[in-house]
Amino acid sequence: MPDRAGLQKASRAWDYLAHTPNHPPRIGQCAKLKGTDKFAKNGWSAVYHYEVSSAGRIDFQYNQAFTSGGREDSHPVVRIIRLDLSSH
Repeated sequence: MPDRAGLQKASRAWDYLAHTPNHPPRIGQCAKLKGTDKFAKNGWSAVYHYEVSSAGRIDFQYNQAFTSGGREDSHPVVRIIRLDLSSH
């Protein structure tokens, strides 16, 4: 039988990162990691730590207007720095 609680948390993490990484999550916790402002360059945010569960976290950055390859069509992008599913 699938782990419905795990699937629900993974789905919530996906929705949060895909749609509103620049706002606090409705459920759960997300905080900027101390000392990561130095990584906030070229439109990228500092590194944020999102708690998926008591045993899982996602460290990420976001860029609200990312462009690549000399193209002018900007779009929001999330860059996952670390995905940790062990307890901490």
